[in-house]
Amino acid sequence: VLGPRGDTSSRKALYDAMACGAIPFVVNDFQSLPLASSLNWSGFAVRAAETAGPTEALHALDSIPSSELPAMRERMAVAMEALDYSRGRVVTMTLHEIARTLAFEPAQAAALAHP
Repeated sequence: VLGPRGDTSSRKALYDAMACGAIPFVVNDFQSLPLASSLNWSGFAVRAAETAGPTEALHALDSIPSSELPAMRERMAVAMEALDYSRGRVVTMTLHEIARTLAFEPAQAAALAHP
């Protein structure tokens, strides 16, 4: 499923496609994918540059051997389990992502600690 850049990298369409078993084809240069430090997106998604033309984009898709698709879908299913709020892991991953971000931006962390 083609996923062009939207307002945020965590577009609902991305999760809907994954929930349906479609391997995401993300066209996005500037936003990191959601929970990128916790999920190995390259293991189950295909990414292309926004500046890529149709030929380059199709080449990115054609370069995936059909024998690799079942493994990509399995990795995507594991990622979807992690993203399921009813299981709670996504909350933990989000907190880790926030802590990781704040560790690189101590001034912001201090401002949050002392409002």
